[in-house]
Amino acid sequence: LGLPLSLSAWLRFDDVVAPNGGQMVIESESGATRRGFSLEVTPAGDNYWFRHFDDSGTMRQVLAGGAPPVGRWTHVAVVADTSSIVLYVDGHAQPELPTGAATTLASATGSVTVGYGVDDTVTWSIDELRLYSRTLSAAEVAWLASQ
Repeated sequence: LGLPLSLSAWLRFDDVVAPNGGQMVIESESGATRRGFSLEVTPAGDNYWFRHFDDSGTMRQVLAGGAPPVGRWTHVAVVADTSSIVLYVDGHAQPELPTGAATTLASATGSVTVGYGVDDTVTWSIDELRLYSRTLSAAEVAWLASQ
């Protein structure tokens, strides 16, 4: 996969994501540094975090959406291309803007890893994870969130 890239997933957290308890939704090359992309809940548990790296290791990221709610399914989507990243929660684009200078996506030759936690005491589920090699429109994201 390269840019453009879109992904969507339904997430349900049964516990608060405690400080230092980041939860990885998807990572394009587990264990590699500064390769590919990842979507996770921050270690502080206060935002969703999407980031991607170019071949030189330069990052572009967006932190948005606030803390994941406990006890209900939430739809999270990301649409990234060479000039922007938009993170959606329950079909709504979040207002936070990306930071960083990467405009391409580094090749990741390792395994894609889905759903693991830094803190294994947090119980959560993922469903209907989808990856696209194109940008989804806002209407497409809203439709996915309504299903």
